[in-house]
Amino acid sequence: MEGLLTKTVFLSFFVWWYIEFPKQFFTLSGLILKNILANFSLGQIMRTLFLPWRRIEAQSASGAPKDRWDAFTFNIISRLVGFMMRIGLLITALIVVSGFLVLWLIAICLWVVFPFLPFMLSLYSLRFL
Repeated sequence: MEGLLTKTVFLSFFVWWYIEFPKQFFTLSGLILKNILANFSLGQIMRTLFLPWRRIEAQSASGAPKDRWDAFTFNIISRLVGFMMRIGLLITALIVVSGFLVLWLIAICLWVVFPFLPFMLSLYSLRFL
């Protein structure tokens, strides 16, 4: 009876370790990635990539050519600032998502190897005897 209980506990551990928990892990990972992407709101950034920064635009007070030129150059500079800020945000989002995916892959590799680590380390230690 004791041998059967040991086999059941051992089998239950591996079922949980390789079947049940990975489902939860992938679900949680998907939610985290979805949250990261939602916080950066990439769709909105792509739609507004060339809009002026903080929607600051100049209107010419009069119809004079100098006022229109000043408003035009200010609006171009405001659009360039908006473009640069949004590109910076896109690069930051790419770095954060890439970092998350690297950590995710490391966690998966460690999760697969970890149950066998004591056995592998004991075999490795026999090498020094």
